[in-house]
Amino acid sequence: MTRVLDVGCGNEPDERASETADIHDLDAVDHQFDISAPWPIDDQALDGLVMSHVIEHVRDPMPVLREATRCLRPGGWLELTTPIGIDARTDPDHERRWTFDTFEIISCDRRIRHWDEDVSLRLLERSVKPYFRPPLSRLNPLARLAGSQWPVEVSERATGGEITARFERVEP
Repeated sequence: MTRVLDVGCGNEPDERASETADIHDLDAVDHQFDISAPWPIDDQALDGLVMSHVIEHVRDPMPVLREATRCLRPGGWLELTTPIGIDARTDPDHERRWTFDTFEIISCDRRIRHWDEDVSLRLLERSVKPYFRPPLSRLNPLARLAGSQWPVEVSERATGGEITARFERVEP
C-alpha cells in the first residue's frame, strides 16, 4: 500500500493522501503534531509527502525538511507549495517568503552555498501558477503562459498565485 501523508491538510486534504496530519485537532486528521518538532512517523515509512501552504509558516524550515527526509523512503517524493505575490508578502502568519529559487538552494545536487545543510532531497521540477487581481485579472491566461516560460520573473511580479516544487528523496 502506498503511504502518502498530507501535512497541514486542514479540512481539505489532498486527494492523493492516504493519511493526514495537522497541528490543529480536527475530526478527520489521522496525526496531530507540530511539524517543527520530531514527527511521530517511522523512518522511511512514507512514499510521498504533500505540504501545501505550510512551510512558509515555519521560522526555521530545515528541521522540518530533515524530518520530511527521514520519513520518506529512498525514491519517495515531497511536494511543497507556497504562495507568491501579495499573499506571500502580507500574511502576518508567514515567517518567511519563498521564491522560485529558494527551492533550488535546498536541493542536494544544486546547493549554491557550501554551508547549506544537505537534506538529501533532489529538486525534480518547479511550476508557477500566477494570477493578477482586478483590474489586471484579464491578463491571467497570459500570466499562466508567461509563468511557464519565465517563472522567476512572473513569480516576482504576480499579485498572487503559488509555486509548487517536487523533490525526490535520495540516499545521502
